[in-house]
Amino acid sequence: MGHNGKNGYFLKGLLIGSVGGALAGLLMAPKSGRKLRSELKEKGSDVLHDTKEFCLDAQKKACCAFEDTVDRLADACEKTKKVFCRR
Repeated sequence: MGHNGKNGYFLKGLLIGSVGGALAGLLMAPKSGRKLRSELKEKGSDVLHDTKEFCLDAQKKACCAFEDTVDRLADACEKTKKVFCRR
């Protein structure tokens, strides 16, 4: 679980760094206001799409981990019940 958490932080940092770098590059480049706004809008749409994909993937992984944990707990409860409730 710790390994996945580190990957999540890395991906989040990568995403934030990419957005920051792209915005800095766009703002520093000599362009007309109209072209700059157009590029910012496009980059913003790309980032929003990537962020949504990242969140959906994280949600799917969390649901799978939760379901796996519930299944393991149910199995452990059954085994414990058999040990303590022998008749």
